[in-house]
Amino acid sequence: MKRFWESGARCTAAAVVLGLVCTAVCAGAFAGAAFFLIGNTDNAGTYAMISLGAGSFCGGWVLGKFTRRRGLPGGAMCGAAIYLVLLGISLVCGGFAGIGKLLLTCVCGAAGGVYGVNSKRPGGLMK
Repeated sequence: MKRFWESGARCTAAAVVLGLVCTAVCAGAFAGAAFFLIGNTDNAGTYAMISLGAGSFCGGWVLGKFTRRRGLPGGAMCGAAIYLVLLGISLVCGGFAGIGKLLLTCVCGAAGGVYGVNSKRPGGLMK
């Protein structure tokens, strides 16, 4: 498993996938809460942006946690990769993901990367 995290491309790809999964889970939780608990979906765009930021943060955190170096550029790169996936999906669906989403994903990913690099390592985590 240690070799897997030594490869930059595979590590980034795994962090992007985990960030996208976190984004989907957050978006589903917000959608369920908005529809069933609040009964109003007027703030759906805000919930989507919060979910995207949380997913980018988680992706950057995973990347920083396992690589243990270069958290700021690595997290920003992870956020940009998440944006590229989002851009591809939006272009296929006939829309366009704005530049604000790129800024959001890069900043949140960079913050997650810095937090992951500077966080304490659990005892069972590979050295």
